[in-house]
Amino acid sequence: MKRELMNIKIFVLFICVFTSSLLFAQESNQSSVLKENDVVAICGDSITSNGRYPLFMEAYHFMCGPKTKVKFINFGRWGWRAVKFLPTIDEAVLPSKPTVVTFCYGMNSARGTKPMSESSQISWGKTVKETIQKFKKSGVRKFILASPGVIDSYYFKRSSEIKAPTPEQVATTQSNLKGLRDQAEKVSKDIKVIFADLHSPMIEVMVKAKAKYGKTFAFAGGMRDGIHPGEAGHLVMLFGILKGLGYSGNIGSVNVDLSTGKHSSSTGHVVLGVKGNIIEVESVRYPFCFFKSSKGKLDSHSTRSVSDLFSFNKDLNRLTLIVKGIKTRTAKLTWGNASKTFKREELEKGINLADAFMDDNPFKNTFKKIFNAMHERDRVLGFLKKKRFQNEGMRKRLARELVKIKIVPVKHQLLIEEIK
Repeated sequence: MKRELMNIKIFVLFICVFTSSLLFAQESNQSSVLKENDVVAICGDSITSNGRYPLFMEAYHFMCGPKTKVKFINFGRWGWRAVKFLPTIDEAVLPSKPTVVTFCYGMNSARGTKPMSESSQISWGKTVKETIQKFKKSGVRKFILASPGVIDSYYFKRSSEIKAPTPEQVATTQSNLKGLRDQAEKVSKDIKVIFADLHSPMIEVMVKAKAKYGKTFAFAGGMRDGIHPGEAGHLVMLFGILKGLGYSGNIGSVNVDLSTGKHSSSTGHVVLGVKGNIIEVESVRYPFCFFKSSKGKLDSHSTRSVSDLFSFNKDLNRLTLIVKGIKTRTAKLTWGNASKTFKREELEKGINLADAFMDDNPFKNTFKKIFNAMHERDRVLGFLKKKRFQNEGMRKRLARELVKIKIVPVKHQLLIEEIK
């Protein structure tokens, strides 16, 4: 029995490493935030264990960021607090030899509807300091201390209560989380690690989302508890952590002069040719793509519902097109199946294709296929950790299926039509 469990653990570790190593290496104009063969330990409570923002992190790095071989491991634990996580590090996390750690705890410490005392907040900060010190001693190169997020202003309730808390109690809980956010920032300065503020942008986007879609938009979690966000909330968490990691957001650029046919492009993109007003490009760097929910709605399970409510595209998702040589004041740009009109000055200065064509662009289908494959891989790996597999043939078959994840070049066409 022990031997069988050991075989499963070895198999799971092999798949994690192998699938992360599949994506071919290539130079990038993104800053080198993660180095070759880095191991990123993503630590947190049930919001992390949910796996959505950790999966977004991996998808962003491999499809949008530098093509370095990196392994991402989710160490999220349901219901845990920082104080419970600390004594498990030696046995549960350090054997994976992490070189980068992201740390997001605090929700389970601050979620009560009574004010959290200053001494409790300081005690939480001391635990976080001890955690960071332990990781530093183990050789961790980069540590991202993320603040806890937010509770949903409409849906939040404690599982032990039948009735939802009063607005005053909700405000108190939000204040508790703000207090731990401030404590995390203080700790980061004291011990010199990177601070990622998740609380502030999540508050800002939640207010905007509820103003746009109504108060029942479950940004930070719905009927169950108002704590565990859907993909909309996880996208904002991704934003804070990626900025903490130091990604530049430069997905790439294409520069064309229609009057001469001259062109240039950044690493990850190749202009195959310019024929009149048609630009042919092949790319292995994708913009991050946003989607409606599985039900086709702009709800809390949709990244597209909030992608235009904060600066994700501006800060982290810039695929720039610069076009010169246009003779008219305006021109229609068709990219894939979608068209938009721009002023000549806008095209000469450069437009962000990822932002302008969020709803439809040539990368969306490929992006979704790769993302879904990553999600299925994680689902199967989770299944393997819980079930007994005595059939070696089954393990080999799953190995063949799981290693199919890879980046494929996307050919796309840009059509510029002058409007007279």
